[in-house]
Amino acid sequence: MRWFIILLFVLGTLFIACDTPTDAEPTPIADALKALETAYNNADIAAYKATLDASSYLFHFSEQDQQNPDWGIPETYNYTQDTDSTEKMFTVDWVGSIELTLALPEFEEPGDDVNTFVIDEVGYNLYVTIPDHNLTYHARGKCKFELAKIDGNWLISALWDYFGDNGGLCDEDTSWGYIKYIFEG
Repeated sequence: MRWFIILLFVLGTLFIACDTPTDAEPTPIADALKALETAYNNADIAAYKATLDASSYLFHFSEQDQQNPDWGIPETYNYTQDTDSTEKMFTVDWVGSIELTLALPEFEEPGDDVNTFVIDEVGYNLYVTIPDHNLTYHARGKCKFELAKIDGNWLISALWDYFGDNGGLCDEDTSWGYIKYIFEG
């Protein structure tokens, strides 16, 4: 009788495992953006740089960020400006933690003959904590990525920050671009 119960338990477990949906297969585009997310979450500047096309990368600040005259935020950062700012964010001792979550919309993976790809309406949540001041910057919004296939790998060649998903109103008027700008120079 004991063996029969064990057999039923094993078969039931196998049935449940076979009926449980698995995560969708990773795609090269999704992998490239997941690598960006992981680089942020691990504050790994080398991994971050590896996600970008160093020859053409541009970070486009939101129009709302550019319109605030007190901030003096430019239209774009090039690769060097962006990676310098991000490296400072990742390495200063007064930042406690960084957490980035990207929400990819449904999209169809491009064919093998495609060398550039744009994915729009990517949701994001970015938290940067400053423990000594009991402060957390929270940027929530949407962005657009342009990726380029270089030597068979998808790299980010441009990122447009839309500033927020509530008609331009983010928590504490903070955007991904503004957080980058805080760490400039």
